[in-house]
Amino acid sequence: MRTKTALVELLKESRDLRTFFKGCCNTSAFRLRSQAWQFRDELLVWGVAASLEAVQDALLELARDLFPDSPGADFTTWAGLLCGDAMARLSEHYANLSPEEKDAVDISAAWERNDEIVAACEAEDLPAFREALRKYEREAREAVEAARERSGAA
Repeated sequence: MRTKTALVELLKESRDLRTFFKGCCNTSAFRLRSQAWQFRDELLVWGVAASLEAVQDALLELARDLFPDSPGADFTTWAGLLCGDAMARLSEHYANLSPEEKDAVDISAAWERNDEIVAACEAEDLPAFREALRKYEREAREAVEAARERSGAA
């Protein structure tokens, strides 16, 4: 069963979860995204296993379907949260570099992924956005590792 379909069935069955979902949507995208674990846990009780990412994506879809004008349905905010997560992970890798290694980092190859990210944003396609962001992050991590290797070889 698709995650979104399972969430719809879950919301149909539970007034408390419907109220909670609506409250999260009306609060913010951050609130809805950060509560995805609770919906995932409820799905598990129903025998539906889904990744946290799949639940988050389905919650955004439902918010956009059911409460399109709510803060929780704002794609731009969701995209910003995902970018923030990626940048935090990259910052951890970068912070561990020596000053010489930091100077040697060249992330220009990662910027090639920017067009994919922009296209996914324009289409408001969260799965495509996640994939483009993963590719960007992978390229940037490879640039950090290459700088580390060049510095170690020097």
